[in-house]
Amino acid sequence: EVDDAVAAKFEAFAREHDVTAFMLSHAALAITVARLAATSDVVIGAPIAGRTDAALADLVGMFVNTLVLRTDVDPAVPIGDFVAAVRSTDVEAFAHADVQFDDLIDELAPERSTAYPPLVQIAFTHESAGAPADAEAEVQVAGLAARPLGPLNAVAKFDLTVGVADRSADRPMRADFLYATSLFDEDTVVRFAQTWLQVVTTMVADPRRAVGDIDVVDDAALSAMRPSRNSTGVLEPAADGGISTPRPLVDILDARVLDPACDAVICDGEVLSHSEFDERTHRLARELIARGVRPDDVVAVGLERSVDSVVAVFGVIRSGAAYVPIDPAYPQDRIDYMIADSGVRLGVTNAATRHRLGAAGGCDWIDVAIATDPARPAAPVTAADRAGEIGPDTLAYLVYTSGSTGRPKAVGVGNRGIATLVDALREITGTPEQAPDTRVLHVASPSFDASVLEMMWSVALGHTLVVAPPTAYAGEALGAVLSRDRVTDTLITPTVLATVPVERGRTIRNLVTGGEACPPELVARWANGRGADGRGADGRRMYNFYGPSEATVWSSTGRSEVGRPVTIGHPVRGFTAYVLDARLHPVPRGVVGELYLGTSDSLARGYLGRPGLTATSFVADPFTGIPGQRMYATGDLVRLRRDGQIEFAGRADHQVKINGQRIELGEIESVLTDLPEVASAVVLGVADDSGRSRLVAYLVPDDGATIDPARIVTAAGARLAGHMIPHQVVVLAELPLTPGGKLDRAALPAPEPVFEAADRVSPATAAETALAAIVAGLLGRDEVGVTESFFALGGDSIMSIQLASAAKAAGLTLTPRDIFEHKTVRAMARAATDGATALPVLADPPGGPTGPTELGAIISWMVDTSPVPEDFADFNQSMVLAAPRELSVDDLATMLAAVCAAHPMLTARLTRGAVGWALTTG
Repeated sequence: EVDDAVAAKFEAFAREHDVTAFMLSHAALAITVARLAATSDVVIGAPIAGRTDAALADLVGMFVNTLVLRTDVDPAVPIGDFVAAVRSTDVEAFAHADVQFDDLIDELAPERSTAYPPLVQIAFTHESAGAPADAEAEVQVAGLAARPLGPLNAVAKFDLTVGVADRSADRPMRADFLYATSLFDEDTVVRFAQTWLQVVTTMVADPRRAVGDIDVVDDAALSAMRPSRNSTGVLEPAADGGISTPRPLVDILDARVLDPACDAVICDGEVLSHSEFDERTHRLARELIARGVRPDDVVAVGLERSVDSVVAVFGVIRSGAAYVPIDPAYPQDRIDYMIADSGVRLGVTNAATRHRLGAAGGCDWIDVAIATDPARPAAPVTAADRAGEIGPDTLAYLVYTSGSTGRPKAVGVGNRGIATLVDALREITGTPEQAPDTRVLHVASPSFDASVLEMMWSVALGHTLVVAPPTAYAGEALGAVLSRDRVTDTLITPTVLATVPVERGRTIRNLVTGGEACPPELVARWANGRGADGRGADGRRMYNFYGPSEATVWSSTGRSEVGRPVTIGHPVRGFTAYVLDARLHPVPRGVVGELYLGTSDSLARGYLGRPGLTATSFVADPFTGIPGQRMYATGDLVRLRRDGQIEFAGRADHQVKINGQRIELGEIESVLTDLPEVASAVVLGVADDSGRSRLVAYLVPDDGATIDPARIVTAAGARLAGHMIPHQVVVLAELPLTPGGKLDRAALPAPEPVFEAADRVSPATAAETALAAIVAGLLGRDEVGVTESFFALGGDSIMSIQLASAAKAAGLTLTPRDIFEHKTVRAMARAATDGATALPVLADPPGGPTGPTELGAIISWMVDTSPVPEDFADFNQSMVLAAPRELSVDDLATMLAAVCAAHPMLTARLTRGAVGWALTTG
């Protein structure tokens, strides 16, 4: 029921604005639906008597028709103007009331479904004040006394039917809500009704207010939706009324309590203790300071993932400067742009990588090996040594992310954000005293901001960092690193995790997915840690992390548990999450809105050299009441679930994620339209049958030009990072447009096979036949041609690992780098054939092929699992062979001795010495 005071204002509003109660009720319902459905296009069905002809007045029968009322709910329009627009809509609909609803469906031919009614799913009925208060009261009809028969069992004909009855002398104004129980529960409809009443109350009280400024979340609900300050670590006023100041990262590093002899960094057999690692970083820092580096300067780190790259990062940090990672694998054009845009004058690399960084003018490169030579002084760098003071807002690092202008943009993160990140990570893993055997994996590309989290998770907390070599980024190769180096904590994208054998992750305690949506089946496989042998991992915790570069990598987290939805959980320390509409108003629980991250410390300083973009993305936080507080508009669409967790619902713009890396499609489109033969370009992220996103470029050729898809891909690869190169090119005569003249992305055709069967070139050699079968199997195709590009057909970096592994099993030696360089089956087959005869022969280790050797990954796991030697009998294998009668014991001994001499590993036995277990041969 509607309060009498509100009902009176409702009636007065209708009179003043010259609308009927029906129209005003329709306007209120349209606003309610628009705000709760996060849409501006609202379609509502309304029944009408259908007796427009006087000749029908006395006929008995069902003449009711359904009008389709379509309303554009512009949030910027004042309420009074919107009501006037609704009046026009309704009057025009009444003028065409003779158009039957069934005829309208036949004419429009909407897509039909058994799940919902066609055209309208919400119905609206209105009962005027003249109707009897008692729906079943006796009425007089043509001299007859009649009593209406109410429905014995109310059945929802639409998803939701809202019936509004005007106030009369003997009844209040009221609204009834009939709903489909298969879609809604009672609590949801009650909240809908409360929102409708709040909209009505606001409309009649302030007709000049914009439609989008009507609060649909009351104060009590808003308070309940906001995370508490204590639970999220939102800024608390200090005792003096100010705000506590986070420590710079160099102070956090200096405050660690470490065992100098413990491992700090491990990579493919190379190990640095904490003391060795710190000495190297201090030597590098002193070299940088001697070269004039100051706080807030930017130093490039141009290295592949390695011990050197980690040393370089922390050497730059200890100098007081900020670092910017430059991936040597990037195209030269992109490297040159990043160096010029960031303004770096000094970089750190090594002799093996220097030539891949080009000759960018103005940047001098330091060889990390020379700068960290043991002969150089390694005394700890102090504040007195630096050329300036490091504060919480001093720049810590730059990271380039995809930009919509055709060039990447640099996000600048200060020390304040790093400090908050380290505090949050400590809550996951603990300190070295609490978890002394913690080993954190570093598998992200140094140019990807996930690498920041990995290094802070380990080095900044005093744990061991296990660096995966550049060739071990997925599949069995990465699994071997996990097993061999006993990794306990890792952040990994779901796409990569899906390629790793579960049994390789026995030692993982904290498994974190991030960068893209994590499918429930992956959680089911890894949360229990059950591999092919059925054995599980005890005590493993699996999380789903979320966080953009602009929020220092990590801003929310959720526990991933079998049988539960995978969400991005709750805000972590230092953050508050707001789910807002386009006018920055909170939306109710369950309603999709844009995620804004409000924080005290952890937001980036902004975009380097782009004040306009910074001001657009980092806006004032109106909710804290603290001057200067900002919040970041993520562009991610989410909904706040009833249990308080945040559920990801997509992107508000045209960004996609490929292998966990965020891509602005506009950047790819800009690069493509720069090509002389391309007039216009649109790029979409299209999901394939496996759910992976593929980049499809739709191109319109310039006048008189011809587009060669292979040349397009090659040209794009010269300017774009590998994960941004389109997988497929579709050539169109023109781009489809909406009636309003905008690009109609939904009308773009589904990508078709790159090659028609008539154009396909069949394999000509055994190697081509084998590789073509492998590629076809990976891509889910019946066959592929030997001149088709693996990547144009839908392959990616993860599939390249699977292709290399399958080729090896078929007797063909290929590396993922070979696949990226050669692309087609024919070229790969030629490379594999040529390489098969040129494989290097490994020399015997010092002392010959006998003696103790390091344990392999599987045997290391055996030792960890069964430290008692007698238990190893469980892993023995035996076989009974039938020998020829003429075979003597001496003959058998001679043969075995010859085989063992040729293959000493057949004599390997597990021995235990002073330094632990080893395999001894000979």
